[in-house]
Amino acid sequence: MAAPAGRDCASRRRGARGCHDGLVRRQRARTWTASVAAPAAAAVVLVAGCGGGTGGSGSTGGSGATAGSGATTAPGPAAPRAPSARPAASAADTAVIRRWAVALRAGRISQATSAFALPAVVSNSGPPITLRSADEVAVFNITLPCGAKVVRVLDIGRYVTATFELTARRGPGAGCGAGVGQRAYTAFLIRNGRIAAWRRVGTPDGRPSRGAPVLPGRTPPPGTQAA
Repeated sequence: MAAPAGRDCASRRRGARGCHDGLVRRQRARTWTASVAAPAAAAVVLVAGCGGGTGGSGSTGGSGATAGSGATTAPGPAAPRAPSARPAASAADTAVIRRWAVALRAGRISQATSAFALPAVVSNSGPPITLRSADEVAVFNITLPCGAKVVRVLDIGRYVTATFELTARRGPGAGCGAGVGQRAYTAFLIRNGRIAAWRRVGTPDGRPSRGAPVLPGRTPPPGTQAA
């Protein structure tokens, strides 16, 4: 997953300061706070990284068949698997995500940064951006104004998706405001005990939030294209 043309800090020869400022400007436009405020007004959701989910607080976003009132029907195709029926992620992957969330909530940006692999791909509703240095990962973490508590982590195949409850947090960039208490969903690719990809999604089963690219390796919904 490559960063958009002209957006990869590593390819720009402007110096560390210019790269830092450019990444901040791009990420500030896609913070968790903005993402979780929209659903309240427009029923739109992550990460969240932290983006809010489209399902609303406590919603799983899944679909399934409901039994008719006293009706007897012939067996039909199996209903789509609801997110709640998906298996839990491994204890190791869940531990990586929890460590990152705890560090971010406490404002320990360097510790939150160390949870990421290099390079790492992040997408907070917008196009994926490749972070190639610890400084760039630190900037990304600072642009997430909310802290987060892990509610559950599900295995959806190549990725695992975490459902978060957003909280206030400490440290630089903090300011969750009305986002506190909202739900947010983030898909993680964990590789060798570190976060290789952090991508805001709209539901616990990894469906994209509005405007976000579809996760690589998943079948795109009708009318969308895989990133």
